[in-house]
Amino acid sequence: MPVSLFYEWMAFFGLEPFGWQEDEYRSSLVASVIANTARNPKKRRKPFEPKDFMRKEKMNKARRPTQEQLAQKIKTIFGAMAK
Repeated sequence: MPVSLFYEWMAFFGLEPFGWQEDEYRSSLVASVIANTARNPKKRRKPFEPKDFMRKEKMNKARRPTQEQLAQKIKTIFGAMAK
């Protein structure tokens, strides 16, 4: 993949994020809508929210690299490939 195409994908991700986190949110949104159509408002007054259907365990944020760290690593890799 040319570096220019990779940077285009990075820009696209900035506008339209993709990946497992976004997929999980979309699935949870659908699940909450379906659950709310079958919800008995007398037994459960509060509507379901997407977060009610998302996994509880999350990636350890202390170990998760920042966007800047990822960008620097990618630039280093592609810089080495261009030589």
